[in-house]
Amino acid sequence: VAQYDGVRYLHAPSSPGFAQFPEHRPFAAVDGSSGTEWLADSSLALSRRWLEVGFLAPRDVDHIDVVPYSDERGVVTALEVAGRTFAVHPGVNRLELHLRHVDALRVRIAGVRQPKVGKGGAGGITELGIPGLQVREWLRPPTLAESALAGRDLRRDALTYLFARTTGDDPFLRGPVGAPAQTKQTQDRGSGIIRDRGDAETQVARAIDPPATRAYRADAWVSVAPTAPDDALDALAGTRTAGAAFTSSSRYEGRPGFRASSAFDGDPARPWVGIWVAAQPTWIRAHLPRAETLRRLRFVAPSGLAVRRPTRVRLSWPGGATPALAVAPDGRVALPAPVHARDFRLDILAAAFPPGTPRTGRADRAVGIGELSGLGGASAASPRGGAVTSPCGAVRVRSTAGGSLGLRVRGSRAAFDAGSPLRAASCGAPLSLPAGHGRVFTEGELFRIAVLRLRSPAPAGPPAVAGGGRVVDPGREGRGARDGVRVAMNGPAWLVLAESYSPGWRAYCDGRSLGAPQVIDGFANGWRAGPACRRVHFAFAPNRPVYWAYALSGLAALALLALLVVRRRRRVPVPDEAPPPPLPDPDPVARWPLGRAVAVGLAAGVVLAFAFSIRSGLAIVPGLALLLWLGIGVRRMVLVAGALLALAVPVLYLVLLPKDEGGFSFTYPVDLIAPHWVGVAAVVLLIVALVRTLAAARARH
Repeated sequence: VAQYDGVRYLHAPSSPGFAQFPEHRPFAAVDGSSGTEWLADSSLALSRRWLEVGFLAPRDVDHIDVVPYSDERGVVTALEVAGRTFAVHPGVNRLELHLRHVDALRVRIAGVRQPKVGKGGAGGITELGIPGLQVREWLRPPTLAESALAGRDLRRDALTYLFARTTGDDPFLRGPVGAPAQTKQTQDRGSGIIRDRGDAETQVARAIDPPATRAYRADAWVSVAPTAPDDALDALAGTRTAGAAFTSSSRYEGRPGFRASSAFDGDPARPWVGIWVAAQPTWIRAHLPRAETLRRLRFVAPSGLAVRRPTRVRLSWPGGATPALAVAPDGRVALPAPVHARDFRLDILAAAFPPGTPRTGRADRAVGIGELSGLGGASAASPRGGAVTSPCGAVRVRSTAGGSLGLRVRGSRAAFDAGSPLRAASCGAPLSLPAGHGRVFTEGELFRIAVLRLRSPAPAGPPAVAGGGRVVDPGREGRGARDGVRVAMNGPAWLVLAESYSPGWRAYCDGRSLGAPQVIDGFANGWRAGPACRRVHFAFAPNRPVYWAYALSGLAALALLALLVVRRRRRVPVPDEAPPPPLPDPDPVARWPLGRAVAVGLAAGVVLAFAFSIRSGLAIVPGLALLLWLGIGVRRMVLVAGALLALAVPVLYLVLLPKDEGGFSFTYPVDLIAPHWVGVAAVVLLIVALVRTLAAARARH
């Protein structure tokens, strides 16, 4: 649950699918950072694309300063505030409002200029400045455990808080720049969403209510921040640069091993790799220990990496710059004239993959330099192997009640260079947190905390151990079940299935049911088990009738198939009994006049559009009108519908089956939309055939 300092609430409408972009939530518009933005939901009507700020108390708002967010997918041209529409432009817009004693302020995106080709975005707000208002966001974890422990004697109980930073997919490999933000909303496939993933939080900020005043130590998993400067990472890693300093625009996937000094260490297998994104500058910079004269440069390609290589560059220095310079096939670049300076920046203007680079394994958004020679005095030497250790306080945990706790980060050099998570642990005095409402947050320029644990031991020592046990074998996960779990119990204990709580889960110890679960840790399923429990099986009980339904459906399908294959004996009519009249055969059918066919098609399209969708109704109108105008018979329609259902739909499902993304493909239904539309067409044909058959029978009577 989000809580805010300075405002009562922040709200903006959104569709269910928009939750996959929490980095563009309403708070991004008031966080004081120009690097984040709130995006309106493009799937909503224009009247619902608004952001509302609720104040703690009525206040006067003379004006607001708004920076609209615009990119190639949509340019914000107008905003509506308090019933007035304002034309806006890129950059800061001061909107004079002169509002008095208002409880809330709503800003609606009233106009967006979208591209003529491709999907358009809805626009957004980079910053919304309200005079005298500063907003900070805090997340409140579940309070069930805190409330249950309040007022209890906890002298023999250890207390632990475990916080996880809210991140997007694959949080340890995160680039500082990406494609325009609205592109993520308008991607046709989930791969773009994952590629341009972002994080809702860069640090941990939590509102808590400790049940007792205690001192806490901390440990954590951290990752190197993608915005950490390259030269600061050199100092942390112990890179020797002989007085030089190397920085760059970015590191591909944020990996520290791709920092700028890697282009000057004499090893093309350890390259500098930056991010290559359209409209984003890509550069590498060297500050030398003394001024040098440059006449030429030479690029050595990275070895073992399928990344782009520079093909056109520009060299700049204080007071001057070269024109765009072509990079020869052998990597040489000749300067138009000698340059004498100490600080150089190389901008990559164009880059390409070498001829013959296979598409498989390409890093499309990466450009690399294995080695850059020609800059005298530019050299770097990074140690191989060993460990990287930060100073104490590289990451800090602070409390709004006062006090802070420093952490030291330590990990192998290989893990550091690869951007893998590193361990951090307390290195100073414990952090004291008083009982009752409080807030804790983390900070650090070089590292971002992924998971933080605050631990306070029992002041009077832990109680004697009674019960408990361990998991010997976690078993195998099935469809709604987990089999083969083995445990070793020391006494009575809780069996916990770390699956979202549902009363439908069941646990079985050595074949004996433990009944319905209880909520554990605010989300999981738990059962009390005795010391004799050894073999455990978990199953989702509601699945059992589903499996029976599958079996009955299969039997029914086989019975219907048998009816089609096996010819039944004809019934011999009893003498003096008149045989029943046969159903009339509506074939052949006379062609309808075009006007009548179109009218019936429109009427049917309206009805069926309500049953299926507006888009299907638009296709049903001309399709049905054409069937009636051409006089297509009932038999043909039934045969075509049967072929679509029995052949086309299964084939399309097999051919178009999307790649398994481990349950994280947001476009899975869209990828399989074609067989859905084919099924709709078959059902419509069967409905038309039935209506025409019944109409013919009624006409005969």
